[in-house]
Amino acid sequence: MKRMHTAVSFLLAACLCGTPLPVGSKAAAASRCGDDLTWSIDGDGTLTVSGSGEMWDFLSPSLSEPIVHGLSQAPWHSEMSNIRQLCIGEGVTGIGQFAFAECCDLTEVTLPASLRQIGRYAFEWCVGLESVGFQEGLETIGTEAFFGTKIRQLSLPASLRSIGKDAFRNCSRLTSAELPEGLVSVGDYCFADCTQLEDFTLPDSVTDIGESILLNCFAWTRKHQHDEFAMLNDRYLYRYYGRSTRAVIPETVEQLDRYCFYRPYTAQPDGEFESDIEFMFDELESVTLPESICTLPEELFADFDIRELNIRCKADTIPANFCRDCTELSDVTLPDGLKAIGESSFSHCEQLYDLRIPDTVTEIGDAAFEGTPFLEQAEDFLICGDGLLLRYAGSRSIVTVPNGVKTVCCDAFRDSAAVAVTLPASVRTLCANSFRGNLLTDIMLNDGLTEIPDGVFCAERISRIFIPESVTEISPRCCPEGTVFTIVGAAGSAAEKYAEQANLPFSDSAQPEGADMTPDPERDYWSFTNSYDVFSGDCGLLPEDAELLTASGFTPDSGWSGACFGMCATILLAKNGMFSPQQIDSSASSLHDLAPTEQVQSVINYYQCLQKSEAFRNYLHQYPSIRQSIYLMIRTADQIPHGASPFLLCFDTAGGGRHAMIGCGHETGSWEFRDRAWTDRITVYDPNTGGCDDSCCVYYDPEEFAICIPQYDLYWDNTISEYWLFFRVCTDLCALNQPAYPFAERFGTGAPGDVNGDGAVSQEDAALLTEHLLCKTVIPAAAAKRADLSGDGRLTAADLALLKRRLLTAA
Repeated sequence: MKRMHTAVSFLLAACLCGTPLPVGSKAAAASRCGDDLTWSIDGDGTLTVSGSGEMWDFLSPSLSEPIVHGLSQAPWHSEMSNIRQLCIGEGVTGIGQFAFAECCDLTEVTLPASLRQIGRYAFEWCVGLESVGFQEGLETIGTEAFFGTKIRQLSLPASLRSIGKDAFRNCSRLTSAELPEGLVSVGDYCFADCTQLEDFTLPDSVTDIGESILLNCFAWTRKHQHDEFAMLNDRYLYRYYGRSTRAVIPETVEQLDRYCFYRPYTAQPDGEFESDIEFMFDELESVTLPESICTLPEELFADFDIRELNIRCKADTIPANFCRDCTELSDVTLPDGLKAIGESSFSHCEQLYDLRIPDTVTEIGDAAFEGTPFLEQAEDFLICGDGLLLRYAGSRSIVTVPNGVKTVCCDAFRDSAAVAVTLPASVRTLCANSFRGNLLTDIMLNDGLTEIPDGVFCAERISRIFIPESVTEISPRCCPEGTVFTIVGAAGSAAEKYAEQANLPFSDSAQPEGADMTPDPERDYWSFTNSYDVFSGDCGLLPEDAELLTASGFTPDSGWSGACFGMCATILLAKNGMFSPQQIDSSASSLHDLAPTEQVQSVINYYQCLQKSEAFRNYLHQYPSIRQSIYLMIRTADQIPHGASPFLLCFDTAGGGRHAMIGCGHETGSWEFRDRAWTDRITVYDPNTGGCDDSCCVYYDPEEFAICIPQYDLYWDNTISEYWLFFRVCTDLCALNQPAYPFAERFGTGAPGDVNGDGAVSQEDAALLTEHLLCKTVIPAAAAKRADLSGDGRLTAADLALLKRRLLTAA
């Protein structure tokens, strides 16, 4: 009656919870423990399992929930304290996970010849279990199957092929274990903490030996502590107990235990060990590993004071953390045929200067040589192995990687001077963090590359990535979430699809396509300079402009002696068709003729006040480095003839002030300033001179990115800290015009670009101008004047480009 009550309770619990019985059940019979298995328990505490086939898997008895994800606790859960003996009947082929875990009073188990596998945790913490009758036919013992039991002797059948991780761990009374010939796999820590285990046999058939299978088996350690090489069989070196500080491992050894160079520790009066691996063999200076070794364990020499390591083994991989923090290691010989060097394998080996990496190496993991002088040996590109770019250490900022490089390794450009990188056609593999670097702005990938994996782009200030059509797979996790940059690629390619999915800007051309935007000094510059006479005293804001600034959260300043930023900002906005100064003073035929009326001065000063905002915050990143600003300056100057806008420069002067100019274009030639020859310069509009003099141009070195502005005694190169100088380039018109000035509201409906005269500049105006240029319609003279955004007295495609630019900027 008691057994029936238990079974019915189990069934009701499953039904009330709305959760099915254990996976595989075909009926709701309460006494079942498998599809074709039943169980019963008699008054003497003998639990019998009968039938055929495998037992169900169960939940740990320690869980508070009786049913989770279709699995339940064993149906005899409430009878656990009554179970003394277990008889598994003939026909049962498998014992499920957690089936008899924590049956603390179970002392004896009888297993049938039909049994093939014992599941994970099946007898875990059966602390009274002393005897198990294993039969021929058993093939697998699962993870922690007998963890914490009191088995004294272990004789396993010849049919056994694998023993799982921790399967007999913490069997504190186990004294002998005879493993059968034919066994293939023994899991990690399989017999660890079996402190009384002394007699142990590992057959030659075992080819997969887990880590530290005899960890803290103190009786075995005592028995072998005087052996020079404590072997588990002829092929497995478990501990090196020799006294020589120059260890030469025997040629028969094929595998090493992770802790084979550690020594046992004792602090007990009776000499008992406290730990089998308490400390490493500190006196060890040199180790030679033989060719016979097939695999190497992780962290084998981590933190050792070893000085010399000769690896002659046939292992094809140096594993992760292999010699991490070996601060004295200076001499390493790697084997020919090596294929991979794992992450952090030689990190912080502070004396490792020279290392020959075999040509067969195709993979080097993250931080494999971090903190080693080996990385500092390269003057330019550190290329090793089979075309692995391990590090770029050159001084150039615009970098073209040499042809022949096949793989860009992790951190290849970290802490380097590289701002723009172009990969050669030979590159086929990008590793995680290939482009992790604080300065990287432009990355040009190569044709032939087919895949961009996870975590490749970790540059915080990246601006553009050029992705060729050959790339067909792009991981959605190739860059950190929230990173904003422009994807440049072919229309319809994987690059465009990725940009759409990641909500990133996309361009099908690296070069803008539009009218030449090079400024014309006669038409685009103010006729007056940034002089004290014009801008001294009150800030010169009209009341409505001061009110607009105040409403936008800016406090109008007063009393400055110049307005360089305001003058530059208004010129840039006018050049891009945001407004026309002709709307400010109808008597002026061009900027050259424009006098600084109160209205003109107020507009300039409106933007001068915005200098206090984040006008130099380009939308891609907030705080660019000087190198990135120089690169953006060079890149944009080259694009101005193709439709890119001139840009704003702002920098610290030698006198302690800050000045703004407009970058207008790029010239090459021969100049000499500060005892240095310069071949490249950026032509500028300087509001202090009203034009462009040689002394106020920005001279630069296109390789090392040194810059010089003679007029303002500015000089910077890579030997000078960036904290010394503020140098910024702004190409973002939205930043310059934030908050936007209401030109149409201030100056009526005749605003430039308002072709149809409806008081607003919109797509309808662009459509009307397009029809006029295609000779499909004719617009009146007044409309033509509003459409002449270039100010050349003609309507051309350049005016349409400026109108579209204005619409895009407003959007």
